[in-house]
Amino acid sequence: MKFFTELCRYFVQITTGILIVCAVNFLLYGFEDMPGSTLWQILLSGFLTALATAIAYSFEPKSTKQFILMTAIHYIVLCIIMIFLGNSFGWLSLNFAGIIMMAISVALVYAFTMLVTYLTSKKDADDLTKALENRKSKH
Repeated sequence: MKFFTELCRYFVQITTGILIVCAVNFLLYGFEDMPGSTLWQILLSGFLTALATAIAYSFEPKSTKQFILMTAIHYIVLCIIMIFLGNSFGWLSLNFAGIIMMAISVALVYAFTMLVTYLTSKKDADDLTKALENRKSKH
């Protein structure tokens, strides 16, 4: 059940990040209308990258070195997924510039997801600490 819950959380965060990156790209490149198929492509991209993320983070790293290695491998896997999908969807040209732009887009979504995770986890931890302090002061 925890895997499914995490998959849902990652899906919402990653899909939101992809949507933001797509919106910025549409503004930068002067597209006024977004094809309806792009919404389904964003959802599919969000799901597949969320699935990869949920699988990657279902393993608990035993050291900082393992965490860094796992994060690097995870980022590379996300880039591969998004380059494949981006090419299939016509989001990028399969050349050096297109691949670099997709890697930057993946990094932006990754940073967005990490920030949201940090902020929500910090709030949850602060709320838990406050509840424990209140409970301790009552006893």
